[in-house]
Amino acid sequence: MDSTAKGELCTIDEIILENKNLLTQNRRLRLENDELNIDEMQRMRSRVTRLEKKIKLYK
Repeated sequence: MDSTAKGELCTIDEIILENKNLLTQNRRLRLENDELNIDEMQRMRSRVTRLEKKIKLYK
């Protein structure tokens, strides 16, 4: 293997490693996003419940 091939392998290895790191980060961000979405949905549900109670009071 000449120095060019070694250099290309090193670059390929670096690209593969960076890709794995990005995929891991992407999974982590998706999980965080899911947690944020769940929190937001719970807050919305709470607001809807309060509004429904107000509507019943006015009927």
